[in-house]
Formats: sequence, C-alpha cells, structure tokens
Amino acid sequence: MTNNVENLILTGISDINGTGNALNNTIIGNAGINTLNGGMGDDYLDGGAGADNLVGGIGNDTYLVDNIGDLVTETSTITTEIDTVYASVTHTLTSNVENLFLTGTSALSGTGNALANTMTGNTGNNTLDGSFGADVLLGGDGSDLLIGGAGNDNLTGSNGNDFFRFNAPTEGIDTLTDFSKVSGNTDKIHILGSGFGGGLLLGTLASSRFILGTAATNTSQRFIYDQGTGSLFFDVDGLGGTAQAQIATLTSLPSLTASDIVVI
Repeated sequence: MTNNVENLILTGISDINGTGNALNNTIIGNAGINTLNGGMGDDYLDGGAGADNLVGGIGNDTYLVDNIGDLVTETSTITTEIDTVYASVTHTLTSNVENLFLTGTSALSGTGNALANTMTGNTGNNTLDGSFGADVLLGGDGSDLLIGGAGNDNLTGSNGNDFFRFNAPTEGIDTLTDFSKVSGNTDKIHILGSGFGGGLLLGTLASSRFILGTAATNTSQRFIYDQGTGSLFFDVDGLGGTAQAQIATLTSLPSLTASDIVVI
C-alpha cells in the first residue's frame, strides 16, 4: 500500500499478498493462501478463507483467525502494545500476542504464551490454558475448563458447570472469582494427582483428605480451606514436616467440601 491509503481487500482466488504502510490499515485476504503484512500502525488483518500468514508489527494489531492453518506472527516486542486475536477455531497464541477471544458457538480451545494473557471463551464448552504468565481467563457461557498454568492467574468460569484445573502446587496462587455450587452452575476443582503427589487417589477427594481451617491437624489431610478468607492450601504430608502451599483464593467464599475437588 502506498502512502495515505488505509484499506486493502484482496479479491479472486489466487495466492497473493498484501502489505500495509505506516497508517492504521485494514487488510483482508481472498480465498487463496495470503500473506498479509500490516507494517506500522494499529492494523486489522483478516486472511479470509485459506491458511494465511498474518504478520503484525509496531502498533496494537488485531488478527482474525478462521482457519486452523492460519499463522499469526507479531514481530514487535514493545511491551506497551496490546495485540489481539479473534479466533473461530482452536488457537494457540504465538509470541508477543497478548489477548485471545474465541468466537462462535463451537467447543474450542485456547492456549496462551509466556506473556500475561487475557483469554475469553465463547458460548460453547471451551478449554482455556494460560500456560505461563499472570493470565486472566474468562470462560463465558458453556461448561468450561480453565487452566491457569504457571503464574498467579485470575479465573472466571461465568455461566455453566465449570472446571478449574491445578497441575502442581508450585504454579502460583490463582484467584477463582465466581466458584459456584448452585444447581446448573456447579463448579469443580480438578487436581492433577501426578503433579501434586501426597498419595491422592483418582476421583472425588476423600473426606479424610480435606479439612476446614488454616492448617492440617493430622498426617492424612491434604487440602485445607479457610472459608473466612477463601484461601485453599495443599499440604503434601499433612501434619508432617513439609510446609503447606496456598494454591488458590476463592473470592466468593463458597462452602467448599471434599466433594468439590476431583483428582484426575
């Protein structure tokens, strides 16, 4: 695109490319396999049909991903920029991209990167995995699986029977903003047994492995829940010599019991 031109729409079915300029460009591909390069500016890149290569650059860029083969490449590492992907297919954020919105009604998965990502589900049953970084995960409607990963993450299931997964007690302290036990909106905490240890058996947590309070009182207990603060702790040996670790804060202060925790 030459100077002072903002928008470019590729037509036909040939595999052709489009390159922007220093302005805020909107570039839309055709039915072929396109490479769209936004250049500088706050650009909007939509490859259209086909497995397209969408290349951002300096600026707050927006990418529309509608093909599992679409590749997003954000070349700018400026930390104050916010780049966003809107995906109607399962998508993993590539480097330097901060935000992901899943669109449509299909059951899709979204995976973050090493940045502090914000990922929002659609109306289907989504899996959102923050991976690394202090992430914000918003499930939206549907029965969603939210996995904060490493970092102190903020998890909101929204409507539906949602699942909050913890892979290890060393990943950080996640905030569960709306853990619910209401019929039709009954949430569960999923614990990866192989990552936690402590002799946990698969399935719904045994009542002997759970206690209300601030610390374990015997060597069998593994999960300690302080309902006054919403703090959930894990202690690999109960009243043994290993210190307990906080894994979550449930801000709605639900009446948590062992039956709300499932070992997977």
